[in-house]
Amino acid sequence: MKFVSAGRCGVKRLYRYQPFNPDWIAHLLSTHLMHFSIPSGFNDPWDCQPCFREADSTDPNFDERHLRMLDQAAENRGVPLSEAERARRRALVQAGEVRLAPLIRESSEATAKGLAERFRVACLATAPTHPLMWSHYAEKHHGVCLEFGTDNVHFDGALKVEYLDEYPVFELADNDDSK
Repeated sequence: MKFVSAGRCGVKRLYRYQPFNPDWIAHLLSTHLMHFSIPSGFNDPWDCQPCFREADSTDPNFDERHLRMLDQAAENRGVPLSEAERARRRALVQAGEVRLAPLIRESSEATAKGLAERFRVACLATAPTHPLMWSHYAEKHHGVCLEFGTDNVHFDGALKVEYLDEYPVFELADNDDSK
C-alpha cells in the first residue's frame, strides 16, 4: 500500500465541513490552530490500527527477516544485542520453542500506541459542494465549510483515505515503499 500526500497528487485545496460555531471559528482565525483528533478516540476501534502478518508458511525467509527486523528495533532503542544473543534467539525460533507471532502482535500494539501518541487526524474533503458532507458534518446544511490550501505544510501532507473490503495486513519486516 502506497501513501501519497495531497500535495503530491496535485490537490490545491482541502475542505472541512462542520457545524457553525462562532467561538471555534474565532479561535481558529485568531490562533491559526485547528483541532486534530486522537485516533484512539474514534468510534471505529480499527481506525488507524496496524495489523501485521504473524506468519507466512509460503515464505521460507519470513522468520529470518523478522528476527533481523526485531534485532534492528532493539538496536534503534539503544539496546543492541550481542551476536551470541542473536544466535540464541534464532535457535529458539528455529526449534519452535519461541514463536514470532506474539512478538509481532506486541509490535503491532506498540505501533498503534506510538501512532496514537504521535499523530492526530483531521477529516477533510477535496470538494466544497458535496451534499452528503454538508448533510452529515455541517449540521444538515446549516454549518460551514472551511477551505485550506495545501501550500501549508500540514495540509500538503494530508493522505487520502482508502476504503477497502478487507482490513489490510502489513508485513512488519517490509521496508518496500513501492507497494
